[in-house]
Amino acid sequence: MLFRSNLCVSSSQSIGEAYHAIRSGEQDVILTGGLEEYSFVSAFTFSRLGVYVKADKPENSCTPFDARRKGTVLGEGAGILVLESEEHLQRRGGTPIAEVLGYGTSNNLYHVTNSPPDGKGLAQAMRTALERGDVHEKEVDVVVAHGTGTYVNDSSECQAINDVLPSKPLVHSMKSYVGHTLSLAGALNFITGLLEMKHGFVLPTIFLKTPGKKCDVNHVPAKGVEKDVKTIITNAAGFGGFNASLLFRKESG
Repeated sequence: MLFRSNLCVSSSQSIGEAYHAIRSGEQDVILTGGLEEYSFVSAFTFSRLGVYVKADKPENSCTPFDARRKGTVLGEGAGILVLESEEHLQRRGGTPIAEVLGYGTSNNLYHVTNSPPDGKGLAQAMRTALERGDVHEKEVDVVVAHGTGTYVNDSSECQAINDVLPSKPLVHSMKSYVGHTLSLAGALNFITGLLEMKHGFVLPTIFLKTPGKKCDVNHVPAKGVEKDVKTIITNAAGFGGFNASLLFRKESG
């Protein structure tokens, strides 16, 4: 199992590094993913930064991409994945769910906590994932976004998505359901994408009513979308300027 601690991108980078280790032949199977336990220290830190929402109703708490968004809330959980080579999978007679095609990570060196307005660092990570996977941007069906519900970071991510994916794939954020799970967030996005592939249904960003002026991406409608999802990109962006994107495709067999 790989262990990393780069805050909100930790589990995305762990999955990405596992992918590289298997692709290079260093390993044939790896357990990877992430976990996060609720911490008062983390909550206090977000509160001091002015981005921890205090709300009396769930619909007023974490509202990624919405014009009325004010910040995030914290969540917790764990998610573990098995990554393995095709040869190892065949030897054990396993059934594949999806194939990881590409991984990109970057650091925009912009600010300790905020993402840059132009989304440059995350855009670089997304482009790297597409290039390494030899996938055209028009092939991407869904972006499972980082989408924290904070004003600056949501608009930055939308800028990155629009720059890299002008074909306008569906976009949604899981943090509207479970809050910000920090080190788990990337793995949770990845698992969400796998389930959307399996069930042919793309989740909406709940509580999203009116997108913000700088959040003009192709948001999933409130009722969700039935769709044969084949190719997905997941995003993660964290404190210190770190970014990570994972690209994967549904197994046709």
